[in-house]
Amino acid sequence: MPGGKAMEERQTDGDTIYRAIFEHHPAPMLLVEPATGAVVEANRAAETFYGYSSHQLRTMHLADISLDPLETAEAPFCHHRLASGATREVQVTSFPIELPGHPLVCLVIHVIHDTPASWQAERLLREREEQFQQREARHQAILNALPDMVFIHDADGTYVDYYTSSPRQSAIIAGDFLGKQPHEVLPLETATVIETLLHQALQTSTVQTTEYPQEVAGKPRHFEARAVACGGNQVIMIIRDITESKQAAQELQKANQQLSCWITRLEQNNREVTLINQMGDYFQSCLTVNEAYMVVEQFAARLFEGQSGALYILNPSHSLAEVVASWGKYLPHERMFAPESCWALRVGKLNVVEGTASHGLPCKHIDSSEPHLCVPLIAQSKIFGLLHLRGTPTLPHQTPEHQAQLARTVAERIALALANLHLREQLHDQSIHDALTGLFNRRYLMDMLKRELSKAQRQSYTVGVIMLDIDHFKMFNDTYGHDAGDTMLQAVGNFLQASVREEDIVCRYGGEEFTVILPGAALENARKRAEELRAGVALLRVTHAGRLMDPITFSLGVACFPQHGTTVEAVLKASDTALYQAKAAGRNCVVVAE
Repeated sequence: MPGGKAMEERQTDGDTIYRAIFEHHPAPMLLVEPATGAVVEANRAAETFYGYSSHQLRTMHLADISLDPLETAEAPFCHHRLASGATREVQVTSFPIELPGHPLVCLVIHVIHDTPASWQAERLLREREEQFQQREARHQAILNALPDMVFIHDADGTYVDYYTSSPRQSAIIAGDFLGKQPHEVLPLETATVIETLLHQALQTSTVQTTEYPQEVAGKPRHFEARAVACGGNQVIMIIRDITESKQAAQELQKANQQLSCWITRLEQNNREVTLINQMGDYFQSCLTVNEAYMVVEQFAARLFEGQSGALYILNPSHSLAEVVASWGKYLPHERMFAPESCWALRVGKLNVVEGTASHGLPCKHIDSSEPHLCVPLIAQSKIFGLLHLRGTPTLPHQTPEHQAQLARTVAERIALALANLHLREQLHDQSIHDALTGLFNRRYLMDMLKRELSKAQRQSYTVGVIMLDIDHFKMFNDTYGHDAGDTMLQAVGNFLQASVREEDIVCRYGGEEFTVILPGAALENARKRAEELRAGVALLRVTHAGRLMDPITFSLGVACFPQHGTTVEAVLKASDTALYQAKAAGRNCVVVAE
């Protein structure tokens, strides 16, 4: 049809025109698929600008050319990469091209050689606005993250602005601060602190800090205020709630104090344990109870610093408690007292009197109302003494309870040590004494005589020895019985012990035979002493079971060191020989060794 042909010719001419315009347009132009960014076509100006051929450009994507994201109307300026590797700043104008089934985007590239001043100003303004918005966002984020309240004051203290980030802080602010001064919105005490801090910050131009309490919602809180002057005669005031940190610091201080107290107590306990163990070591080395009393005096004064005290021991009949050791500045008011005067001895338990707050009854053996403590000494379920303390301890952390426990421990150690020493002395006495008469036995005689002879030899003096035997003692036992014989032996032992000097030694040699050692006595003096014993025993009257028994007589032999021998055996043999000579001579006589 002629009309159709003409239309096709006109369409072809239009395409040719538009193609010519696209190809020869002075601005670089690109046809791009909007979905993929693939370059579909490029004009000659684009080939010249980018340095790529048209064929090369058609194999590329927009991302290969542009250094920035896909251009939008809001951001028309971007940088494109050239084939040489250089970058150029461009302004891109884009508009869609609707083709049947094939939509495209035409990009017109405006190469920026000399950017107009308005463009530069606009871009600079936009960049500064973006930077300002970023700084504002950053500052706001910082303020929101801070646990503080920030106030801006002018030179006269008026609130200009404030920042807060938590409901608690808003409750503290509680009201419209802006345009008001501290004394208008805060309690008087708090306002005075804030206004003083503001004045100091303005005067010194340095950071000023203080702390103050303030009641919030009916509860006490604690705050830290920090003020610093800034430009324009304004002051930035930073308020921080430090209640929790203050409480934590107080708790930490309290914990440190408690730890220090525990360490001091532990050191004190270690010291006490060490002293008690040392006291126990000395007790084990003591040979007599008197030595143990000295140990008590030394260690009790160190264990109970600041206190006076005494150790009392009950006599054998338990009728009196007598001081055997004491320490401190207050000597015992009574050196001895009846056990009934002490509640601890009466009830057999610790008795503590702490003045008005007493847990016990005051003991009558105390002459004042001072605090005092009494602990009975108990061993083998028997009370045999008392540990007494008086006054107030001077060591730190030594509570009454600790003092009482320490006194119990020390009393137990003392009681055990004294009981062991008494038992040791008892066993020792039994090993050297005759059980019937109480005189020294033959074993002790041999040891003591050997010691006396050695001493006499060194110091050049004599030692007299008397051996005596009860005459016809077998007949006496046959007449009165062995029980009566034992009674007579006991009476003879008492008689001999009462008839000699303190330094003389009387022993039961065996059976009815006795020995008397007379240190320093010459032979004649020993003979005279033997005659006195012979005459004295004849006057001895002894009853048994209500019956008066016949008197007895002695036969005695006398010897002397070194005249009759220089050894124990020689002297004893000489005196024993003289004894048998006295028996052979008719008994009831004294014979001196030849």
